Amino acid sequence: MQQGRPAPPTGPHASVRRNNSWRAWFLACVNAWVDMHLYAAILIWSLMHRVAMKVKQLGVQETVHEAVARWDMHKVNRLVRAGANLSAPDAKGRTALHVALERLEQEQEDEDRDEGEEGAANSSAASAGRLELVHWLLSNQIDVNARDAQEQAPIHIAVRAGLHQVVRGLMNANADPTMGYKGGSTLRQATLQGDERMVKLLLEGATSFARASGGGLAMPPSYVNGTGRDGWTALGLASRTGHVAIVETLLGCGADRSMLMSVGKTALDIAQSNKKGAVVSLLASS
Repeated sequence: MQQGRPAPPTGPHASVRRNNSWRAWFLACVNAWVDMHLYAAILIWSLMHRVAMKVKQLGVQETVHEAVARWDMHKVNRLVRAGANLSAPDAKGRTALHVALERLEQEQEDEDRDEGEEGAANSSAASAGRLELVHWLLSNQIDVNARDAQEQAPIHIAVRAGLHQVVRGLMNANADPTMGYKGGSTLRQATLQGDERMVKLLLEGATSFARASGGGLAMPPSYVNGTGRDGWTALGLASRTGHVAIVETLLGCGADRSMLMSVGKTALDIAQSNKKGAVVSLLASS
């Protein structure tokens, strides 16, 4: 017989074997496809998880600042429990407290432009919630004397914004009211704004801070008699504007009425030049 390739099987059994062979090959392909995509999915998930953890590690402080800027107290609380440092600076050198107070200052300026009764009521309610977050920050061991990239501490922002409750809270948390800023002081800032209540609060706080720091019981002379870049003391500024109550408060805390301003005049000379009779009488009487 002629030798050659064996004839393919015939009959019903041969057909079944061919079907089974194709089925096995198809299932093998499907399994390989599933395994490949499952492995790829696991790999992608693992990489995404690692990236997310890295982003969390690198961006947690920024997230804290953003949450504070949105007044999202619950988010801030969660981040702190996760290990976020409230005193860590952002790109502008600000702590979470700086951010909160700058937002409060801006909103307060917006409030001053809001003349509607309903708007004022809503603003008042919102401010209460804002202050709650600020006091929460103060209770969580944040650095109250940290300076931002502009050398500004939280107390400088609070004084400028006229936030009396916040200033008191800052000083209760050991903020130093005598810290200088741009060649000036918080006392001069409050005096320039004619804020008698703030002046008294700061002088009281400066005395308490000096006592707690072992600096004695008296008001630090460098604070009450300090001059700014313009060469004017707080007493000189108050005398120029004729703010009797502030002049009286400053004198009661040891302000030196004999000091010369940069213009070569004393506080009395300045009051006389500006025709501030009540201040002239006060300065000349003792």
